[in-house]
Amino acid sequence: MKDNRKPSAFINDIPLKYKFLFIYLLCVLVPILSINALFYVQISRNVEARERENLEISVDRVVYDLMQIVNECVAISNTVAADRPYMEMMDYAYPDNEAYYDAYNDSLKDKLRQYSTLHSYISWMGIYTSNPTIQNGNSYFNLSYADKQSEWYRKISSSTGKVLLTSYQGTNPLNPPQQEVLVSLIRKLDNFTGQPYTKYLRIDLRLNNMQELFQKERDYLDFKLLDEKNRLVLASDRSFSSLDASALLNVDTSLDQPSKQIVRALSSAAYTKGWRLVGTPEGRKINHEMDRALRNSLILVLLTIILPTLLMIVIIRSYNLRVRLLYKHMKLVKYEQFESIDMYEGKDEIGGLIRSFNLMTDKIRNLINDVYKLEIQKGSGAGTGPGRAEISGESGRPSFPFQYAECDPGHL
Repeated sequence: MKDNRKPSAFINDIPLKYKFLFIYLLCVLVPILSINALFYVQISRNVEARERENLEISVDRVVYDLMQIVNECVAISNTVAADRPYMEMMDYAYPDNEAYYDAYNDSLKDKLRQYSTLHSYISWMGIYTSNPTIQNGNSYFNLSYADKQSEWYRKISSSTGKVLLTSYQGTNPLNPPQQEVLVSLIRKLDNFTGQPYTKYLRIDLRLNNMQELFQKERDYLDFKLLDEKNRLVLASDRSFSSLDASALLNVDTSLDQPSKQIVRALSSAAYTKGWRLVGTPEGRKINHEMDRALRNSLILVLLTIILPTLLMIVIIRSYNLRVRLLYKHMKLVKYEQFESIDMYEGKDEIGGLIRSFNLMTDKIRNLINDVYKLEIQKGSGAGTGPGRAEISGESGRPSFPFQYAECDPGHL
């Protein structure tokens, strides 16, 4: 017979169990895994983006709080610099120490102390002047050679601006061997013309208060405050004082390495130029959210795999069991065994096929029985005639197999 098979007919040569396996793998398992993998990737990106946005908001909040402190100090320095009577007292040439201390007790003593009392973030506040009649003590100091060699003085004297935020190392007055990091706002007191002496207002910030701002976000971020020279001024997990001077104000190199750090400039003002706040995600919050997204995705994957798999098993079992049973009985027909399929056929197409098969086998068996009975009846009627007895007597036995052979389905 000529083979007119179409190219796509090779599918008919594949066993049913492999067809169902291919259907399950390519149409159920792979699509479900692919869709859930894409779903998890998208959720992970959304979670990471949302947490990143929240962390950036936290960093911006800390930057805002820091700038509130700095700006209030700037406002205080502007108030001091704009006080003409006060500046005249600082420029007055006192004839002797007694005249200075009279002025000190009357006006100068509590002039600056009130600000540090009202604002907890101010550690110390004082004026350095070149007026030689001002006596060193409390909040007023003559500019000495050591002062002029200090880092803060070199910065403000070389600066073109009136205000400068700076960091430097100093000695802890309560523990002289101990070095500590100082962050100060320096202001030139030169608002008025004709001032004979140079004056600088120095406001030292209390770093404990600044570090408390970092601690509010300690569950999410680790903070580092860097100055204009990229030196580490303050950190969430480090002390700002040490007996080893080389352990303070070291250049931070972490920004040169690729990471997920969030970097914010303190402000665009000239006096904070170069100052930055760096927030490093702590990781636990993001990891927790990512684990939760993964857990939800896995639960969804299991549900979307188990339910279709169970459904496929039930459908394949219903289909495969009846088809295999039908195939088995069809093979028995080949060996002249016309057995009916004893089971609930179902109302689908396979059930209809099984009923048709049972009907066919029943008709074949009935036909065989009818032919066999007819031959027996013919044999019995012929036995009463003359000469038939010999055939029936001597040839009666072989005549039965012959009659049975006539009922063979091949003959039919």
